[in-house]
Amino acid sequence: SNLFISLEEPNIKLYGLPWVFSGWVSNGQSNSPYTFPDKTVDYIIRWIKGARDVHNLTIDYIGVSMA
Repeated sequence: SNLFISLEEPNIKLYGLPWVFSGWVSNGQSNSPYTFPDKTVDYIIRWIKGARDVHNLTIDYIGVSMA
C-alpha cells in the first residue's frame, strides 16, 4: 500500500489522479464532474486532506482525468 511504501521510503512522491467522482459532485445532473467545478475542487481537496489526516500521507501531485 502507499502508506507502507511512504513510511519506508520518505523520498517517494505520491500523486492522486481521480478517475471516477462521487455522484454528488455533479448533483446527479451530468456524468461530467466538470459541470460543477467548485464541487469537483471541493471533492479533490477533501481527498487530499483525508490522505493527510487519516493516513498521514502528503500528496505531492494531483491530476484530473479528462476522459
